[in-house]
Amino acid sequence: MKTTTRSSATLSILFVVFFVGLLFAEPTEAIRRMPKESSGGGGEKYLSYTNTYENAMSALSGLMARLSGGPSPKGPGH
Repeated sequence: MKTTTRSSATLSILFVVFFVGLLFAEPTEAIRRMPKESSGGGGEKYLSYTNTYENAMSALSGLMARLSGGPSPKGPGH
């Protein structure tokens, strides 16, 4: 019975510490903001990343369109 009380106390303390940490946590942003092109911050390099992303997505959608639809063939190994 002593072990159960100790476990409960430990879990309770961890629970309280976790929520106190959440109370004092500062909100953060998950992404970087893109610098404006007019500010001279090098916004041009981000445009090339966008083009690369669009090219990759169009290539992926082309490959996905070539896949056959429907169930896979039945047979050995399936």
